[in-house]
Amino acid sequence: MKSRYIYHVLIIAFFMLATPLPAGAVDAEKKAVIKELMDLSGANKVAIVMADMTSKSMLDIIKKQKPDIPDKALQAVDEELRTFFREKVEAGGLYELIYPIYDVKFSTEELTEIVKFYKTPLGRKVTKEMPEITRQATIKGQDWGQSLVPELQARVQKRLQAEGIK
Repeated sequence: MKSRYIYHVLIIAFFMLATPLPAGAVDAEKKAVIKELMDLSGANKVAIVMADMTSKSMLDIIKKQKPDIPDKALQAVDEELRTFFREKVEAGGLYELIYPIYDVKFSTEELTEIVKFYKTPLGRKVTKEMPEITRQATIKGQDWGQSLVPELQARVQKRLQAEGIK
């Protein structure tokens, strides 16, 4: 039974982490500016907040699928998920995935200007507040989405009935 819990966690984690690898290389100078921008903007902190929220969502799914799962097992899974995601974010692999995105969207000069902003008092405040703003906005978005489920279900059910589908 314990191995089934681990199996479900690993399957969920695999699909949540599976992302296509970006194509193309970013030149070293531009990579350095992008990395500086990501460091200054607190991208790792936001990623860790999102990873923690992903862990919570995964635990919620596990609880729904296996309501009899012991609290001790949930705590162990939660600790491992959070530790795993933090290690991956802190290892820097996130940068390699994000470099090509910035490369396409911004020139080196534009990135340099954004870096200048993040070095200002307002930029530092944005960096400080963004992880919590992201966390709260994500929670609000999830709550909003969940509040729409009954209306959406009714609408889909009505459409399927109109189409003669049961």
